[in-house]
Amino acid sequence: MNIQKSALAIAVSLIISSSVFAATNESSVDQHGVSNDANVVQHGANTSDVDQHGTQNHVISNQDGINTSKVNQTGDGIYAGHPGPAGYDKGGLNNTANVSQKGYENESTIDQNGDNNTATVKQTGGDNTSKIAQHGNWGGWSNSGDSNTASVTQSGSSNDSKVDQFGVNNKASVTQIDAANDSDVHQEGTNNAASITQVGGLNDSDVHQNGDSNAATVSQFGAFNESDVDQTGNLNTALVTQNGFDNNSDVGQIGNANTASVTQNGVDNDSNVNQIGNANSAIVNQLN
Repeated sequence: MNIQKSALAIAVSLIISSSVFAATNESSVDQHGVSNDANVVQHGANTSDVDQHGTQNHVISNQDGINTSKVNQTGDGIYAGHPGPAGYDKGGLNNTANVSQKGYENESTIDQNGDNNTATVKQTGGDNTSKIAQHGNWGGWSNSGDSNTASVTQSGSSNDSKVDQFGVNNKASVTQIDAANDSDVHQEGTNNAASITQVGGLNDSDVHQNGDSNAATVSQFGAFNESDVDQTGNLNTALVTQNGFDNNSDVGQIGNANTASVTQNGVDNDSNVNQIGNANSAIVNQLN
């Protein structure tokens, strides 16, 4: 009899504990428009906030652990060719946000303003932060802020990524593995591409692109590496590879069709490339 009572007590305790734990999930979905869809799955103690204004916007949020996800989809167009409900004559069309979080205290924020923008965030570990903003009304053109793509993958702890996109068809990809890496991508214009890969700890990368069809690729392996790429103009290309510790690279390009390649292997290498004009080419290799 005592054994049965003990087993019953344990069972009741587990049920109560499970109910309390499950109740800590919070989900808020606010939809205004036509054919928007949101799919939120939560396991643990998560918070999800989804706001959709427009037509055929899509959100998928999967949370496992103790995480926070915020998705806001709005825009400047009308609802698939018609005014839509009264008071909601402006909305985004066919924006897609996909957030996957597994771990503890990861935070993801996605703001999409325009049409056909895509944002994907995958966070595994703890204390990672990702912010993606895809903006409309770029340069005063009401049809801008469309077809931008941003992808952020964080695995480890205390990584920080920020992506801002103004314009059309810009692409940004950020991968952060291990701890305390920091990445900032800012794109204004059309068809710009930025790819950041950080493996290690305390690496820092900043990419700013203003113009059309600029490309920047930054790869950092090790710790305490710093890279800064600033591109103003069109068709500029920058490639930075850092493998080691305490390496520093600055690339500035103003003009069109400039090319810069920087490779740093070892410790305490320092490189500064400034290109002003058109069709300049620079190659820097540092090894110690």
